[in-house]
Amino acid sequence: MDAEPIDCTTLCTEIDAYLHSCAATARGLDYWRGRPRLRTAEVALLTTLSHGPMPLERAAVLMGRDEPAARCLLEALTAIGLVERHDTLYGASAAARDYCRALVAGEL
Repeated sequence: MDAEPIDCTTLCTEIDAYLHSCAATARGLDYWRGRPRLRTAEVALLTTLSHGPMPLERAAVLMGRDEPAARCLLEALTAIGLVERHDTLYGASAAARDYCRALVAGEL
């Protein structure tokens, strides 16, 4: 089962809009209800990171990217607040965990 490549532009655009909308809604879920779903690969990355931090090497393998490309994406997601970096580990932020939980629970 090959993973779909992550569309960084789409992901970053959606995440940026989500984070800005959080101030206007209780958990930001109203925003997502009216938006297109993130692609399967994007949700898979966020879901995996929401289970706990992982090193860059493992994230790169899961994304099907080389380490420099994976680092670039993870650092971009860190810059907009969706991913948090602790030393050499990357994990989902609280906003990303809320999104993944709501998606799994059928709230979106």
